[in-house]
Amino acid sequence: LKGSCSNQVDGLGLPLSEGDICIIPPRVIHSIAADGEAVILNVLLRASTFTETFSSLLKNTSILSEFFNEIVYSSTYKKYLLFRTEQDCQLVSMILEMFAEQENQLPYYENILNGSLVSFLGKLLQRHEASVEYPDSYMERFSSVPRITSHIRRHCTEITLESCARTFHFNPQYLSSLLKKHTGKTFSTLLAEAR
Repeated sequence: LKGSCSNQVDGLGLPLSEGDICIIPPRVIHSIAADGEAVILNVLLRASTFTETFSSLLKNTSILSEFFNEIVYSSTYKKYLLFRTEQDCQLVSMILEMFAEQENQLPYYENILNGSLVSFLGKLLQRHEASVEYPDSYMERFSSVPRITSHIRRHCTEITLESCARTFHFNPQYLSSLLKKHTGKTFSTLLAEAR
């Protein structure tokens, strides 16, 4: 929220500044070293809350759904996702509202927090999915897929496999196999879901 810090994630130093949002899965060793003026919010989720809250998100095709699916269903996964939101005022407001709910703990606050978190993550994706950062070892694998699936959703009324392939400078057959490999779905299935 304010100032800067260094987030050590699995031995890698990530410098963070105001507005940065770093999502770290369970069992990844991490620590934060902040300057004296920094204000940082650290959000922790119980495993049960995680699976209940994100069940609908796990069905979507986005960088977050791929990230969460790997955490839940795979033994190897990305060590972090980093969104540099440039102090997005709407996201700051949403996170502060969640913080207030947690602090006040009025009746139904847990239900409100769960819904707010899903909304927050939706807004985070909607506004900043294209600029997400992840470990270098995953850059090649994931750098195009979220942009492609987002492009399919935005242009679902007129897009074809060929036009999508042209947009991303891929051969249509390669694009088709890339999507199948990394989302488990064909281009046609992704398009049908988007429609």
